[in-house]
Amino acid sequence: MFKKLTQELHFFQSHPLGMRTLLLTNLLYALVMPIVELFVGAYIMRNSEDISLVVIFQLAVYTGIPLTFMINGFLLNRFPIARLYSLGMLLSGISMFAMMSLDKLDTFGVFFAGLIMGLSYGFFWANRDLLALNTTNDGNRNYYYGIETFFYTMTGIVVPLAAGAFIAASEKNGWFGGHVNIAYHGLTVFVLAISTFASILVHRGE
Repeated sequence: MFKKLTQELHFFQSHPLGMRTLLLTNLLYALVMPIVELFVGAYIMRNSEDISLVVIFQLAVYTGIPLTFMINGFLLNRFPIARLYSLGMLLSGISMFAMMSLDKLDTFGVFFAGLIMGLSYGFFWANRDLLALNTTNDGNRNYYYGIETFFYTMTGIVVPLAAGAFIAASEKNGWFGGHVNIAYHGLTVFVLAISTFASILVHRGE
């Protein structure tokens, strides 16, 4: 088993730096995406019990995505693609931080946080596949997407279970003085830290 893992590691290291850097960046961000996608809505419902605020948040997200795709086309003429890609990752943590910092969830605050999240998705997805095409070739592109899909699938299962268990245990055991929102704040710090590290890492590639 150890021999196979060593061989896999050597095979990974045999690929170009740009491809390896992008793949590691995406694997790190794969730890963040399930939290962003699932637990923001849960936080809104827990603190407002108002389904309309969840709808407003989602509406803002899907308003921001096409807007960002259009803006991104112009920005690519002025800024390196890695900067725009890293901006997309950072904005996901900033959006969650903005949401958690609201004293009371209201329409404007939720819409603003959702719009930031939409910008995050837009910058991330508008540049993700272009970077993949630029850093891979016909000989290693299937390998790249295979590894990436495997990790996105695994984290899509494991991360929500772990994050949900952490929130449930916080509530059941009275951690943080019985303030379960602090568990959500902890997840926000985790998202911001991983997003920051991933946004720095992507600049190591060519």
